[in-house]
Amino acid sequence: MDLAPAKGTTPQRRPEFEYEGFNALFDYWNSLRGGVSVPGTRDFDLLHLTSLLPDIVVSEFHSELDIRHRFVGPAVVERFGYDPTGKNSLLNQSDNMRPQIGRYYGEVVNRPCAAFARFTNLYSSGRESVAEGLYLPLHSRTARWFVNLNRVVRFSDWLDEYPQTLTAARILDLEWIDIGFGRPTTPASG
Repeated sequence: MDLAPAKGTTPQRRPEFEYEGFNALFDYWNSLRGGVSVPGTRDFDLLHLTSLLPDIVVSEFHSELDIRHRFVGPAVVERFGYDPTGKNSLLNQSDNMRPQIGRYYGEVVNRPCAAFARFTNLYSSGRESVAEGLYLPLHSRTARWFVNLNRVVRFSDWLDEYPQTLTAARILDLEWIDIGFGRPTTPASG
């Protein structure tokens, strides 16, 4: 994978996120870049982020149809109602959202770029949340990975139980963050 920045692009400075955890994750990820454009999976050490660990997910991107969770923090597991580690993350999206989410994850790992999203989740427990996530690419010689930190902004009142947890049931906002390779032309919504 060619990790040289796209010709003529200048990396965007990190946005100032309201939640300090997003700033901490981005800064740690950025500190690992050194002379490379995207940090390697071997360099990325979750133990440097112990206070954020409960809400971190690390995923391996095989294709826009197959994205496997490799680490899922315990707070995420609790909200899901089960441990999705090893499972295709797209199984937690509704059928109509899977292609869009697969394309978005593809942009993060293939361009590469970072993304900040605000979305709704529907949990099997009957709760709905508005959540935010920061998505950052990682690379290895054999696979494409990304790490994301999730934060629930607020829970709704109890609704009817759902047959399964649906993440990103609705995307409220998506911001592409240029890390030196430009921004996607993929629309941020719809």
